Amino acid sequence: MLLISLIRATYPAMLRKQGEGFSVDFDALEVKSDCLTEDDRLLLKFRDVVGANPDGEVYQLALTGEETARLVATLRHLESLHAWAPDILKMSESLRQRLLQKEG
Repeated sequence: MLLISLIRATYPAMLRKQGEGFSVDFDALEVKSDCLTEDDRLLLKFRDVVGANPDGEVYQLALTGEETARLVATLRHLESLHAWAPDILKMSESLRQRLLQKEG
């Protein structure tokens, strides 16, 4: 959910409706690989970790302090866009707290 939300917030054109969910087209980032932004690099980092764990296994993503701060800010922004279902909002808030605890 986090990866899709981040992509939706930064590069919505990368999302492709597929069945009951979405697939993500990373080709746009691959094409501009010589001039990637920090957000682009973070998305590719997520892709690499999720792609290495296709069965949804638990995994860890090593984030820099700057990446953690960017994710926390993005989640706060996404939470403010509209009224989310309580379970989605709780999940996002929980993730933000875990990110902040890890950082502190």
